Amino acid sequence: GGTWWYEPMAGGFQAIACPSDQMCIAVNNGWSVGSPIYLTLDGGRTWSGQKSPVAGPMLTGVSCPTTSECVAVGSDSKGSVVLASFDGGRDWVVQRVPQPGTAAGYDTVACTAPRHCIVLGGGSLAIGT
Repeated sequence: GGTWWYEPMAGGFQAIACPSDQMCIAVNNGWSVGSPIYLTLDGGRTWSGQKSPVAGPMLTGVSCPTTSECVAVGSDSKGSVVLASFDGGRDWVVQRVPQPGTAAGYDTVACTAPRHCIVLGGGSLAIGT
């Protein structure tokens, strides 16, 4: 953190996870046009939008226990959304998880180890192993 620079990006980002000094995943809450998921492999100097398997998600949390595995959470028009990547954030798949008590979706995620995550939202927890 000794040197900082400004990197303009589309607005609406809610969370970021950096499993290494060069790789980070940032997720977008849907307030801006563009991809809901962004990936950098050069420490934040350049970012690329990644495809989502869900149309128009509002993502609010992301966690990457390793450089190959990441989980992003949020909601869409149908309820909760949990996405997972097993190739370093390049490709994402929908994960089947319990729906929280409200239609609000999940807010945050913490992955303590590969394939061991806890998601929180709507007053509910879901634990994945």
